[in-house]
Amino acid sequence: QENDLDALLKMGATLNLLEEKEEAFTWYQRALEVDPVNILALNNAANILDELGFYKESEATWLQLIEAYPDKPQFWRSLGYLYRYRLNKSPEEIETFFVKGFEATNNHPDLYNWLTSYFLETGNNAKFAEYANRLNEILRSQ
Repeated sequence: QENDLDALLKMGATLNLLEEKEEAFTWYQRALEVDPVNILALNNAANILDELGFYKESEATWLQLIEAYPDKPQFWRSLGYLYRYRLNKSPEEIETFFVKGFEATNNHPDLYNWLTSYFLETGNNAKFAEYANRLNEILRSQ
């Protein structure tokens, strides 16, 4: 049935597993017509769009997820990867994005870990040390 959210999600997942990305995406779109903030449909649609090379559309979908579920660090991290590897955002843009994520997720350690690794990998030792120290403070206070 057109409004059977579970069936729509299962069709999308099955087709995605079969590497039928475009078809899977259409099923996730149909699921989003039933539930516009469905976490599974949005997450999988964002990943499919990335895999198909539709990076701006993927970004928009990740931003929808972040708007609907701002406290979920995994969405911030996923968009961070898109920004770094696909959209080639600057270090300043990436840092600004993660600072917003810290506020939204109550300084979730996963986001500090991501940003620390990013600065380590890109050779910015000052920023690496800054965020590694902040991560250590957060972990000690827990």
